[in-house]
Amino acid sequence: LVTDRSNPRTSAQSTEDVMSDPVDSEVVKNLCSMEDSTGRMTFTRSLSEGPRPITPGTPQAIIWARGPAGDAALSSRHDRRQEVSLDLTNIAGGVSTVKQEANWILWCHIVFMTLSWGFLLPLAVIIANRTRNVPGGHPGAWFEWHKEMARAGWLLSTLGVVFAVYYCEVYSDHFQWDHTKYGIYVALAGFFQPVSAIF
Repeated sequence: LVTDRSNPRTSAQSTEDVMSDPVDSEVVKNLCSMEDSTGRMTFTRSLSEGPRPITPGTPQAIIWARGPAGDAALSSRHDRRQEVSLDLTNIAGGVSTVKQEANWILWCHIVFMTLSWGFLLPLAVIIANRTRNVPGGHPGAWFEWHKEMARAGWLLSTLGVVFAVYYCEVYSDHFQWDHTKYGIYVALAGFFQPVSAIF
């Protein structure tokens, strides 16, 4: 939970062992502890002092981060993180997710999946369905085009899944949204579709 900035590979149970942060010097009485394999961090700060004042009654951006569950050493990378909006005077009111700008990994997933499922794979089906018996066409040419479009679509879809998994691992959570759950079934069906072509 707390990393010694003078030695990033070490951590501490309390900020008494940690180098102070000049930017966050308004935060005092910091304490990190492990309780039943759960890390807990407590601190005290003024509402008005510091570069980021807290306004009671107004939802404000809170960034949370955590490492792997049960990491008693408190030294692992915080690979789960998100920015939420929270009114600190109304914790029971819950949080809302702050809309963040999509990074390049998410854009790669979007573009690859759009090209695959929105263009290449439908085009492969259209070629197979509509160009088999074109008068004057080269025999078997439709099948070659069908295979090339299907292969390209399959490759982009597979890469799109890789980007999605990496994005969830680093910036989000797996199985958090319906899009993720349904996407797994669709991606698996598409991944094993070449098997049906063999038979």
